[in-house]
Amino acid sequence: MDEKSCSNTTSKDEDGWVTVGTPPKPKILSKNERRRKRRSEKRRQKREEAQMKKTREEEFMVDDPILARALAESRKMYHQPKKLTLKEKMEKSKVQINRIMKKLRQIEKLEGREESELNDAERKKIGRCESFELKLRDEEEIVRDCEKELESQRRAIDCVSKVQFDTKFACPLCYEVMEAAVRVLPCEHTFCRVCIEDALQYSSRKHLSKEKQIEMIRCPICRQCVYKNGKVNTKPARSVRKKISKSKGTCHCGKVVPLSKLREHLRTCGDGTCRAMFGAKPNLGSGFRQPKIHEAPTSPVPAFLGDYDEEAALQAALVESMQLAGL
Repeated sequence: MDEKSCSNTTSKDEDGWVTVGTPPKPKILSKNERRRKRRSEKRRQKREEAQMKKTREEEFMVDDPILARALAESRKMYHQPKKLTLKEKMEKSKVQINRIMKKLRQIEKLEGREESELNDAERKKIGRCESFELKLRDEEEIVRDCEKELESQRRAIDCVSKVQFDTKFACPLCYEVMEAAVRVLPCEHTFCRVCIEDALQYSSRKHLSKEKQIEMIRCPICRQCVYKNGKVNTKPARSVRKKISKSKGTCHCGKVVPLSKLREHLRTCGDGTCRAMFGAKPNLGSGFRQPKIHEAPTSPVPAFLGDYDEEAALQAALVESMQLAGL
């Protein structure tokens, strides 16, 4: 043990003998003192985070309007709260229910004691019993709604799994029977018309140049550029449509219907949950809906935006087409 560490716990007498003393005991904080210390620490952390956020914003202040807008959108997406799934929402409510039930049990014990034995904090806790009961009912209602919605989704998935048809007539994007089947040229891959229109519509990005936007309009299967001579060339898949009209499929209700009318039958069969899985009938125009090519940006694209994420765009197009199809 060095001299510095012993300075507060040792002493020397007249003869030079060293007397070793006991180290001072750490101060034991009361419950209220520990609570105040935790709150003070939280406030300190919040102040530091606010200062760091302000410093970062000052560092990213720029004069370029495109760069400033991109940074603002990036910060907005970063601070956007995460959307909970039904299961996560239900689990969160169950945790809240357990906490509220614990507090109500504590209040029940306090109510069994004499009024004269209670202090002010305990009387205040008893007075909050009604608000806890209201919160408990709200959380239980959220759990019931989530369970009901999950059960509806399970029923709908069961309905979809019972639908039977030859999978060679399934669209590669929505996995349902192809509706208004078209071939994309020059690769001649076949899709639902609405699915491929939506997929190509989300292929280009506004911040890219026109040449780059055109280059990114690709077939979702072979990744070949399909934008030629100022448009996407398609043709009706007549042979596929003819084969679909001659084939049959089985609905989840057990009824056998022509494959060309299966999706129309599914939109009217079963309860509302099952019908919603297959979406409404698409409103097809007279011609193929061409992807929109945006004007090139007036100033150079910021380097930090990087290149176009092709895989992310494809996934977004698939999600959008499935949402439009009601999946």
